[in-house]
Amino acid sequence: MAECDLSESVPRGAQAMATGFLVFLPNPARYAANYAFRTKMVALCLAIGFQFLTYRKLIRSGAAESGSPRNIMVACCSLTSWFLVGWAGRAIAFLG
Repeated sequence: MAECDLSESVPRGAQAMATGFLVFLPNPARYAANYAFRTKMVALCLAIGFQFLTYRKLIRSGAAESGSPRNIMVACCSLTSWFLVGWAGRAIAFLG
């Protein structure tokens, strides 16, 4: 498995956050009242926390090469959290 390299992902994440803020800026009250937006923000915080606390720790430990049940669970949790962020982002337009 590849080493955990953040040289490209950090600038892309910063760009995504900056553009997301620009979308939010014109009408913050509308987004704050949207249940899907709040769900996305909570899911985003959880996904980022999981990424930096659990997933990176597993990658750096070198144990990521094995197909143990723990590693499979960590991968499933990571995928689920990021899919939830994406799903909630799409739901903002339909539920707001």
